[in-house]
Parts: sequence; structure tokens; C-alpha cells
Amino acid sequence: MHPRPQAFTIGVLGLVTWLAWAAAGRADNAAAEAAYDKGDYVQALTLWLAEARDGDAVAQYNVATLYRRGLGGAPNPVAAARWYRLAAEQGHLDSQTNLGRLYLSGDGLPRDPAQASDWFRRAADRDFAPAQYYLAELYRTGDGVTIDPETAVALHRAAAEQGLPESAFQLSRMYRNGEGVARDPREARKWLVRAAVAGMPEAAHALAGLYLSGEGEEPDLVRAYLWSALAAQAGIADADEMRESIAERLTPEQRDEARRLAAESGKALESLDPDKATAQ
Repeated sequence: MHPRPQAFTIGVLGLVTWLAWAAAGRADNAAAEAAYDKGDYVQALTLWLAEARDGDAVAQYNVATLYRRGLGGAPNPVAAARWYRLAAEQGHLDSQTNLGRLYLSGDGLPRDPAQASDWFRRAADRDFAPAQYYLAELYRTGDGVTIDPETAVALHRAAAEQGLPESAFQLSRMYRNGEGVARDPREARKWLVRAAVAGMPEAAHALAGLYLSGEGEEPDLVRAYLWSALAAQAGIADADEMRESIAERLTPEQRDEARRLAAESGKALESLDPDKATAQ
């Protein structure tokens, strides 16, 4: 059935009106982002609030985050929860996950792990890695859900395969301890490497210890040194002491190898130079 000309004309006018409104919304969001980038959080909040009240889910998420972090005013977890919920109900994945986190912590609303798991699940079902991580942790600990290590492993694996270092780190632990999966030191090492390479300081520290001990393989002092140096650079407790201890054991050849690997990784040589570590 072909539309009548009049209906088509009204549709075009409606589309033009919608496009003009959408363009204005994008402009306001862009202005808010510019204000945020400049550190003018009051202006960013004002602009995003206008868009949020018109139902823009991204603006609602941004308003919620500013309220949660206390940018542009005092922290307001109650308002944060309200705006996250509005965006979450529109299917905004970050908002669903953050609303779950607020239910988990009890900030801005009563602590309710069951509600948290529901919001995490909504986002996790759409393969959103942060939500998969939080839901996995609930299944691992039994908070708000029946404890289920196998499901925790599956969720952490799904998030880790998307590059989430926190899930790769937890997956490594689970393989190392045989939690929800058969104990497998090789798999544990593989996922720990992924977490460390992705920039997680705790994983770098743990990987340094693994290379230092060998744990089923030959110890590798050079890589143990490099990962301990990166962990120390990130402020991990005890990592600097480990770094200095390893540096004292390196041969001249191993020191050269450490510099070469540091250069290949694009890290600052000064912070990773084993000679500097022992000179202090």
C-alpha cells in the first residue's frame, strides 16, 4: 500500500524537525564535552542536564557520573542513581553496569546484591565486558546469587577475551587455584600475561613473582625484573623491593637483555634500567 501524499509530507516535516532537534542535541553534548575537557564541570553539568531532561541516555549517564564523582558540585549518590536508572532503562550499558555497582555498594540507594546482579546481567547478556566482570564476581563469591564458580569462569573468560584485564587476572587466579575449572598453571600464566600486558599493575607484580619462581618452568630473572619495575612504577607495595633484589642478581648480559626488552616495549629506559635500580 502506497502512502498518501499528505501523510508523506507530514512524515518529511517530522523527520526534518527530528533531525534539527538531534543536531541541536549533538551540539549541546559537544559543548558539554568541551567544557568537561577544560575542567569546567559546572558548565558541563548544566549543558548535560538540559539534554538529560530531554531523554538523552548518554547525557543522563554523564550527569549521573558527575553527581557520583562530585564534579560540578558536592557528590550526590542519590541523584546519580536516579540518572543512571533513567539511562539504564533505555538500555545504556555503562549505566546498567554503574547502577548495579551502586546497588552493590549501597551508595545512593539501599544495598541490594540481587538487584545488582539483575542490572549486571542485562548488560552482560549483550556482551558488555565490565558487566560480565561484576556478574562473574557475584557468582564467584555468592553475593546476591547462588555461588557458581563455573559460571564465574565463563563470564570472566568472555570479558577477558574482550581485553578486560581485571577478568583476565581473576581467570588466572581461578586456573591457578582450580576454582570452577581444573587447575592449570599454563592457562593461569597465559591469562596473567594478558592482564599484565593490558596494563594492570597487580598483574604485573604477580607475573614478576611467577617469572622469579619459575613455577613449573625455568625462572626468568630478566622478565621478572621488568615486570617488577613496571609494578613498582605504578606504586604497588613491595614491588620496588622485589625490583631491587632482582637487579642485584642480574648478570651483565641479563642487564643488556633487560634494556633491549624495555626498548622494544616502548617503556622509558630510565625507569626500567637495572643499573639505576641498584645505584640508589
